Amino acid sequence: GPMEDTTGPAMNNFIKFVAVFAFVTGGPAALYDETPENTWFLGFLVIIGSTSMVAFSKVGLTLLLRVVSQLMERRRLRQAYEDGEVPEDIAAQEDDDDDFDLHF
Repeated sequence: GPMEDTTGPAMNNFIKFVAVFAFVTGGPAALYDETPENTWFLGFLVIIGSTSMVAFSKVGLTLLLRVVSQLMERRRLRQAYEDGEVPEDIAAQEDDDDDFDLHF
């Protein structure tokens, strides 16, 4: 059918990820210990790391994209100014101070 090959690539990457994770945690590096007396703090590190990655993906990437788009717009306007062109949007443009307000 039309949907039979849709899970192949995703499962292939997942299997590779699980294999590498198992090798790192239980292989020669031996980061995993069956008794939690020596490794309980690693659980907290995983929780903190996961939370920080989610926060970065929600807030940090949005801010990064806004900064990059502003830099690209400034570059475009500077190039237009150097070429002697005065774009119409410069004359009518008002400074938008709420560019970095976060709306969730």
